[in-house]
Amino acid sequence: MYTDMMKQAVIMDVSMGASMFETAKARGVHLNTVSKWCREAGVKSFFDRPTRRVSDEYIVETIKLFGVATERQLATHCGYKQNSLAQRLKNMRKKRLIHFMHMNTQSKTAKKYFSEYLNKRVYYIDDKSLKAWIKKTTPKDLSFYERKALTGEFRFLHLD
Repeated sequence: MYTDMMKQAVIMDVSMGASMFETAKARGVHLNTVSKWCREAGVKSFFDRPTRRVSDEYIVETIKLFGVATERQLATHCGYKQNSLAQRLKNMRKKRLIHFMHMNTQSKTAKKYFSEYLNKRVYYIDDKSLKAWIKKTTPKDLSFYERKALTGEFRFLHLD
């Protein structure tokens, strides 16, 4: 059991700008207890994350805007931390609102034009939008061999 003086000191520390974690550590009080006391006193930590949630529709519109997007791009654009967004995207995939592919490639041509997306999950809305993005991203003046390499890499899209 803690004294009222200890409780007031903890609340004062947090209200003066100390993090709940550091206060709990310095005062020898469990973090959950510090959080509870501050919540009861109406004191907010400066270190709390903002609770900004965007709708699934907003995430879908963001992906449409980019054509395709990586988790990092979506997290930055939507104001999430990447770890928090990963679970949200997984749920959206289960609802079939979005799709993803892993950009692993051995093709030098694909590496040349899609280097920022390599070894990452790339989210897209449907095959039509993915195909349009690939066509937009690759130059029109590809040699026969480069076009053949890309077609082999993305054969499931039937690029022409």
